[in-house]
Amino acid sequence: SKFATFARQMIPHHENAINMAKLLMKKDTTLAADGEGMDMLWDIINVQGMQIQAMQGWLSENKHALSSSCGVISRDGAGQVAPPLLAAGLAAAALLAA
Repeated sequence: SKFATFARQMIPHHENAINMAKLLMKKDTTLAADGEGMDMLWDIINVQGMQIQAMQGWLSENKHALSSSCGVISRDGAGQVAPPLLAAGLAAAALLAA
């Protein structure tokens, strides 16, 4: 199913967005003064969390695997092969550390 493939690819994408929002909230102490920025981060966490649950529910109800192996290869900052989500997390951490 094309939608099953879409959902399996979107779930880790959404999980990474949630993790990045949480990391930014933890790292940036000036965000408390920016109500609009905080609202946007909380929206990402809440809405994408609900979408993850909805996609996982659809996959389960329709007897599709919740995940599939992916042939995508990413490299970390040192040029080492890294799983895609790890690579994305490393990139986000590097941006926030700067």
